Amino acid sequence: NVKSYSLTDVTSDLEPAVYEGGFKLWECALDLARYMRRDQVDFKNKHVVDLGCGHGLPGITAIQLGAKEVVFQDLNIEVLQHV
Repeated sequence: NVKSYSLTDVTSDLEPAVYEGGFKLWECALDLARYMRRDQVDFKNKHVVDLGCGHGLPGITAIQLGAKEVVFQDLNIEVLQHV
């Protein structure tokens, strides 16, 4: 059985017509950081790029797990200056 959903069926914490970009901590960033820790992903001496970093949680986690260098990149310059 396949169930389909419309956008009206989905609840969201996003505000319509408001760009939140990197100022929102996305659930997928939390999931990725948890995965990285749980599975002890080997970042020792690795160079990492956190694309669309926002808060940078996965990149910070990579540093904590031994990454040699992490480059944080986001389209929104305000995110990089203020988060």
